[in-house]
Amino acid sequence: MEGSILPIQNQYDPALLRLATIMQRLYEGETLTKSDLSETFNVSEKTIQRDINERLKNLPIVQIRGVGWKLDEGYFNQKVAQRYGDYIQEEKTMHQIELNIRKAQDALDAADAILITVGAGMGVDSGLPDFRGNEGFWNAYPPMKQLGLDFMDMANPRWFVDNPRLAWGFYGHRMHLYRKTQPHRGFELLKQLVACKEQNYFIFTSNVDGQFQKAGFDESKIVECHGSIHHNQCIARCSDDIWSNSEEEADVDETTFLANLPLPKCKHCDNLARPNILMFGDYGFVGKRESEQDARLSHWLQNNLSKEAKIAIIEVGAGKDVPTVRIFSEEIAQQYGATHIRINPRDYDGPAGIVSLPLGGAEGIEKIIT
Repeated sequence: MEGSILPIQNQYDPALLRLATIMQRLYEGETLTKSDLSETFNVSEKTIQRDINERLKNLPIVQIRGVGWKLDEGYFNQKVAQRYGDYIQEEKTMHQIELNIRKAQDALDAADAILITVGAGMGVDSGLPDFRGNEGFWNAYPPMKQLGLDFMDMANPRWFVDNPRLAWGFYGHRMHLYRKTQPHRGFELLKQLVACKEQNYFIFTSNVDGQFQKAGFDESKIVECHGSIHHNQCIARCSDDIWSNSEEEADVDETTFLANLPLPKCKHCDNLARPNILMFGDYGFVGKRESEQDARLSHWLQNNLSKEAKIAIIEVGAGKDVPTVRIFSEEIAQQYGATHIRINPRDYDGPAGIVSLPLGGAEGIEKIIT
């Protein structure tokens, strides 16, 4: 017991000592009878009855006819929940995580094909900045805080017209960051997994960082639904051409995050170039490359459906702010009867039947594959 049950002012008062002992035994879960208590305290059964009826009447005591008194079980359980509720809930959560890890492992063992769907959370373990919330964005780009601009403000094609140096400062810095970033161990584990499935896989990602290509995955098996920072297009759309910018540089001032001149130009005309990325409110995005990727994914899905192949979906780091990847994963799981494994430390909830793991990307992948 934690602390005294009954405040005893006179520890030599036999009545108070008797009451304290009775309460202690009740809290310890004993069932007490009048005859036992009468003999223990050398008082009449009538005295014991009075103690229970009058002195302890405010306690949640249950009298079981023909047996005796005991503390109400509901009250006892409530007290336990109050004291240990957080711990009990944590234990339940940990048990569910372990159970879902095993479910995921079983699904991957049984799968004939693997669909990997990925959002921004996948890159955090590689050291890429987390743009979730304004503070995360501003920590990575302090000048934007001074300008009062958040990620959605900056990820807008209007800056290539209104302030091209600011636009290329933002995207040029990200381009250099992604070029030098090395994919974390989770990518290699996913490569090992798909190798066991005879390379029967496809990747659907909203990330524009090109990390899957850098990790050695087949370019023809990747859909970049929001485009790629490693490809450019003409801002004026003089053509629908999309080209690699691997040979181009954007010289960015790390203090102001403004790009120095000259800025990247269209390879066909003198207009400014921009990354082939689908931005917010973007009506100038050239979607030819992404459409070709989508067509290959559709063919892959239909091919597996015709073979009655079992598909397992591994979704990693796909949040709710821009739910493109989450919605796609849930739709494919429903349409193709695929097992859907969602790895996300915060937004891990989902529809019935989903295998949820509230873990970071690299940790979650490691637990279900190794």
